[in-house]
Amino acid sequence: MSVILYVEGGGKGKALRSALRRGFSSLLSSAGFTGRMPRVVAGGSRSSTFDSFATAHASAADRYPMMLVDSESAITAQGQGPAVGWQHLEQNDRWTRPLGTADDQAQLMVTCMETWLLADRDALERRFPGLASHRLLSPDGLEQRSTSDIQSSLQRATETSSRGRYEKARDSFDLIGSVDPDVLRDRLPYFGRFLDALQAHTA
Repeated sequence: MSVILYVEGGGKGKALRSALRRGFSSLLSSAGFTGRMPRVVAGGSRSSTFDSFATAHASAADRYPMMLVDSESAITAQGQGPAVGWQHLEQNDRWTRPLGTADDQAQLMVTCMETWLLADRDALERRFPGLASHRLLSPDGLEQRSTSDIQSSLQRATETSSRGRYEKARDSFDLIGSVDPDVLRDRLPYFGRFLDALQAHTA
């Protein structure tokens, strides 16, 4: 069974959606999924990503749809079980879990995609020559930091670079395709959970 991965982001522009697909496909290829790659779909807005996933789930036959969205906040201590993704989204977004979905069909970037970027300083330094790395948050416990902390740290650290400050539309998807998945797995438990879920359905 092949996996279709609906990823939050990409906006409405064709170029950004293509960049998202390339970036996440490159990341998954580096993570060992070459030859059994999920089909990556740029979901656009948060709500549109959920709607597209729900529609795909209702009509899926020989494909396994999964959804990857920002958590937007840290995961509470009460939500650590197999259904953590759905529990968090039901609590924070008031989304109703579609009937018949598996626990692992809801995956989270905790707390946002930029957390994944911050976890790999080498990739950031390659992208932003002159990066003020001392302004980056500690790589320990990144998934417990707020989205605003993550975003502010990335802005402050890159403002001294020759490339200028981080810009999501310009930089994010190229960066996500260049990070080291082994580094992210070591530092981000929910990233590891995401890869494990893909592994289970693409092996």
